Amino acid sequence: MDELHHERQPMHWLMYAISVTVAVLFIAKAAWMSTTHQAEAWWPFAVASGFFVLVVAVLASGMHVSVRQDGIKVTYGVLGWPRWMFKREDIEWYRPVTFSPLRDFGGWGIKMGRGNRMCINARGNKGVEIKLHGRKRTYVIGSDDPDVLVIAIKTATGIPPREG
Repeated sequence: MDELHHERQPMHWLMYAISVTVAVLFIAKAAWMSTTHQAEAWWPFAVASGFFVLVVAVLASGMHVSVRQDGIKVTYGVLGWPRWMFKREDIEWYRPVTFSPLRDFGGWGIKMGRGNRMCINARGNKGVEIKLHGRKRTYVIGSDDPDVLVIAIKTATGIPPREG
């Protein structure tokens, strides 16, 4: 299926900093425990460190948004999971939005917010909010250039963006 638009939104730099800091602390704790009287208990920290580093590496490529003729696909990380597909015929309305990631959703990432809103965002405070037919929930898809994303959605769906 031909893409009308593709956007990669890397994780916010703060998420990289927090991830690296936590990984270094776990590795340091495991190393310290392996040289002290707690030598038998070091391996859970080593396993947790490895798992954490693996999760960060998988998600580090950030979020990908692809608009195609059949709808909008949003994926996270190098494995493309988790994944959302918003089919063209299911879209009731959409609109560009500016939001506060911390106040509205508790931060970046995949978050639930007040008012039955779900945010899928790797960084920034702009995106496109989408409402699907027959669902109460709306989805805010983060975008570094929501105006271009809106144009692509309009091209794919034939539905003009909702005002306000």
